[in-house]
Amino acid sequence: MDTDQARVQAKLDHIRARVAQLRDTGAGGKDAFLGDRVLVDATIRRLQTAVEAAVDAALHVVVRENLRTPNDDGDAFRLLCQSGVVESSELPSLLAMVRFRNRLVHIYAEVDDDAIWQVVDGSLPDLERFVAASASRYIDPQTGPHSPREVPVEEPRVGARMDEDAG
Repeated sequence: MDTDQARVQAKLDHIRARVAQLRDTGAGGKDAFLGDRVLVDATIRRLQTAVEAAVDAALHVVVRENLRTPNDDGDAFRLLCQSGVVESSELPSLLAMVRFRNRLVHIYAEVDDDAIWQVVDGSLPDLERFVAASASRYIDPQTGPHSPREVPVEEPRVGARMDEDAG
């Protein structure tokens, strides 16, 4: 079964957009970040969805490449490593991202703001390398849905209700 380029591209575009937002988040420095509760909360969500998009892309490729069923999200990255999609040197950081995302979702009360800052300050290149590796393997620049590009970031409307489609 062929990999759905449009689906993979959409996931990679989402990661690129979140990484761009996260870079802006860190632009003011650690003190400004830690002093802004709304910014910290937005950052948590952006990290969560960026990693989730990476997991979704990995799982899609695993299924389409007929690799074995992964035991968990991290195992999907192990399978990509075994099949040569991801360099073995990148695997530890991808597994750490999955663990961090799980902490954000499941044991959120134990994640302190300084740990979130450390990810923003030092781990964004890990996501960028995953995007580059995935795009180079699964997105044909000549025939793909569109060439890799910066994706405009759509911010939710101020006052949008949770049950509304805010983008």
